[in-house]
Amino acid sequence: MKQTKKIKRFLLLLLGVLLMQTGMAQETFPKNGVSDLRQGEYALINATAVTSDKTVNNAVILIKGKKIIKLEAGLAVPKGFKVIDLKGKYVYPAFIDVYSNYGMPEVVMPPRTNPVIKREQIIPARAGAYNANDAIKADFDAGRAFALDQKKAKALRDQGIGTVSSFRPDGVARGTSVVLSLGEDQENELILKNEVSAYFSMDKGSSLQDYPHTLMGGISLMRQTWFDALWYGQLEEKPFVDLTLEALNRQLGIPWYFESPDWSMTLTVDKVSKELGKDFIIKGAGDEYQRIDKIREMGRQMVIPLNFPKSFDVSDSLFHDLISLKDMKHWEMAPLNLAYLAKNEVDFAITADGLDDPKVFLDHLKIAVASGLGANKALEALTKTPARFLGMENVLGGLEEGMYGNMIISTGPIFDFGSQLTEIWVQGKNYKVSAKSTLDSAYVPAVTIDDNPEMLYPFTAFGSEELPTSETMLIKGVTVWTNTEKGILKNHDVLIENGKISKVGENLKAGKVRVIDGTGRHLSAGIIDEHAHIALKAINEMAINTSMVRMADVVNPEDIAIYRALAGGVVAAQLLHGSSDAIGGQSALVKLKWGGTAQDMMIDGADKFIKFALGENPKRSKSDPSIRFPRTIMGLEQVYTDAFTNALEYEKLWKGVSTDGSSDKSASIPRRDLVNEAMLEIIHKRLFITSHSYVQSEMLMLMDVADRFDFTINTFTHVLEGYKIANEMQAHGVGGSTFSDRWNYKWEARNAIPYNTVLMSGQGVVTAVNSDSGETIRHLNQEAAKSIKYGGMDEQEALKLATLNPAILLHLDETMGTVEEGKSADIVLWSDSPLSIYAKAEKTIIEGAVYFDMERDLELRAQVAAERRRILSKMKMWSDKGGETVKVSSAVPIEMECDFLDAESLMEMLK
Repeated sequence: MKQTKKIKRFLLLLLGVLLMQTGMAQETFPKNGVSDLRQGEYALINATAVTSDKTVNNAVILIKGKKIIKLEAGLAVPKGFKVIDLKGKYVYPAFIDVYSNYGMPEVVMPPRTNPVIKREQIIPARAGAYNANDAIKADFDAGRAFALDQKKAKALRDQGIGTVSSFRPDGVARGTSVVLSLGEDQENELILKNEVSAYFSMDKGSSLQDYPHTLMGGISLMRQTWFDALWYGQLEEKPFVDLTLEALNRQLGIPWYFESPDWSMTLTVDKVSKELGKDFIIKGAGDEYQRIDKIREMGRQMVIPLNFPKSFDVSDSLFHDLISLKDMKHWEMAPLNLAYLAKNEVDFAITADGLDDPKVFLDHLKIAVASGLGANKALEALTKTPARFLGMENVLGGLEEGMYGNMIISTGPIFDFGSQLTEIWVQGKNYKVSAKSTLDSAYVPAVTIDDNPEMLYPFTAFGSEELPTSETMLIKGVTVWTNTEKGILKNHDVLIENGKISKVGENLKAGKVRVIDGTGRHLSAGIIDEHAHIALKAINEMAINTSMVRMADVVNPEDIAIYRALAGGVVAAQLLHGSSDAIGGQSALVKLKWGGTAQDMMIDGADKFIKFALGENPKRSKSDPSIRFPRTIMGLEQVYTDAFTNALEYEKLWKGVSTDGSSDKSASIPRRDLVNEAMLEIIHKRLFITSHSYVQSEMLMLMDVADRFDFTINTFTHVLEGYKIANEMQAHGVGGSTFSDRWNYKWEARNAIPYNTVLMSGQGVVTAVNSDSGETIRHLNQEAAKSIKYGGMDEQEALKLATLNPAILLHLDETMGTVEEGKSADIVLWSDSPLSIYAKAEKTIIEGAVYFDMERDLELRAQVAAERRRILSKMKMWSDKGGETVKVSSAVPIEMECDFLDAESLMEMLK
């Protein structure tokens, strides 16, 4: 009995020791020396404790081990606690960064070469049961890869950051993050929570696989991967193992972050999020203020960087013209970004990501606060909000009982110029701060939100403070080119109401409306470019079949080419994928609404179009090392035949499957395939082909493929040998969109003639002229007029080449292309006959709103010059005061055409 009691006492004593050690620390690593298992007990007294919710004067903060156990004004210090007097100091919760790469393996970016002249990498290079695309790295687990980096941890601590959510920034799907304390303990003690969030982007990262090559490819890959993951997760019996898709399915219940390169693409990410039914926290680019109204409307949670641009070195006036007004204004206004977000009640956290050097983080914060961001809001975006994003608000982001002892101590209010951080506490441990703020109390920000700085739409040269709006207007005494059986009407009036042409007649009356004198002027339907590549952030994706790619995802509403095209009377365009692929991406049909967003530019209710390509480009004729199929016209035909055959087989798989994806028990769930869906849309006449083409034999081949699958090619674009097969084109029902007199720029263009438009039109082919050029688009009226010179075409029929006929080819002729009652008021007021080389577009009107006005243009030129002088003067003053500057880049904007790849590839090619 006594022996039993002794054993019980021993076991209880052992259990007590084990519990005591468990409460004090998790010591699983051996130590060569004496271990001290005592927990630190500290009392920070006489402090001003500040959180985003409250301020406590004469505060006493008790810390035991890693946690805060009490915060109270005038609290008596318990026995045994080490007292630290912080009289005159301020204590804040340590900052949290939810978008960090700290402790992650370095991403080594391989050198890029011109993808047209290299041997392709079509299949993934990564060994193992992973995804079919190397840019999908959802299986990456940051917790397994984390390695302590004391130097980088100190650099972040010196800026007040005590906790980060860290991930590896590589690929479209980047895997999961790990929440880390920025202490110097063992890695297993610094990890607070693993697999917290998943991270995504449009950038393929270190992958050398050809696809994706562009932003639109990254988005397309993201879409398909989402559907693949859902399909894979529903399967009871997997046909194969994909560790990456398995990882994505595990991540469905955690927050997803999606990185955007600018505000316009942020709106695209929002659109994709709604399309997929998956919420994203969007990591912005720091330019959200430029369209804060649209950012507010999204209602998204966001992570915002403090990547304020440096001033340019303006000491040499020779380089001034190379600095865009957009870059000048962004330098001045970027520090206001957070203030605009706060004012518009956007839910955001702040990140140090994107800074060249983290040592400027706190200074940039102070500048943001001085520019109009409230101190409480700044603190909330650095503490409480990121803690909520991580789902760890019970232990991070405040100074309450039970939270980690993560605090920063400052000589004064943390965001005041002149205040300095003196120390930071991480998990109850004290670390000295050595970095010092370079800002003093004399610093004055360039501009504040209270100054109500000028905002331009778009945020670039020739933008306006107000967006154009539809007006009621009466144009009197003008010569009207109707493009109808009424022909040319002299001395007529045109009334515009509610964005439409209300009346066309003589001596019209319309009450109190804007009256425009049309005497001596001509009015026509607006020019429509059937084949354009302006206003796009990318042109060519790189795969045999990229029909899943959508140009609408990468429309650039701030491209100056839009304004220049408006000055040439252009109101609408088809923005096409390039010609690198046999089957390219889906087009964007837009009206050139300068100042609007990409979505504002889309033509409501327009049919969908897709780019095919024949000839040298998709066959890689100029690339000897190429291994990509096809290499011949026979191969091209087989690509098209296989694509449509496979689509029909894909359609059979879905028989018996309901629209929600559920299926009969006897049927397996098919994988949703965006390529096959696009091919089926073509077969079922819901998606229409515009095909890049030159040589008659290839066009005949593609018409034959279409006939076999019972659909019609909509348009051959370029179609330089169309005159040879005009009868066959008319019989098939395909239109032709061509150049007026451009040839001999490549071998397959050698048989072009300037009579092509006349000969095709003469055989009943709907014929248009197009630009394929940011320069040619500015004078498409003159390109149409050349058919009069070369072929004696009737002048009204010649104008239709750039107005009504492209509207017919793009299925827009019910609302555009003619000047008649009920049509959309997409018109141009010319100074002369629209076919004259002397004609200027005095006003370009879209849906009743004036988007280009020649008189207003002169005013804008003066305003641009004055604004440039003002900001250049500011930059010089900044430089004279010793402010940091960067050299002006000598790079010039690149015009993108059919075979354009991207700026990065071009730079590599020129090296």
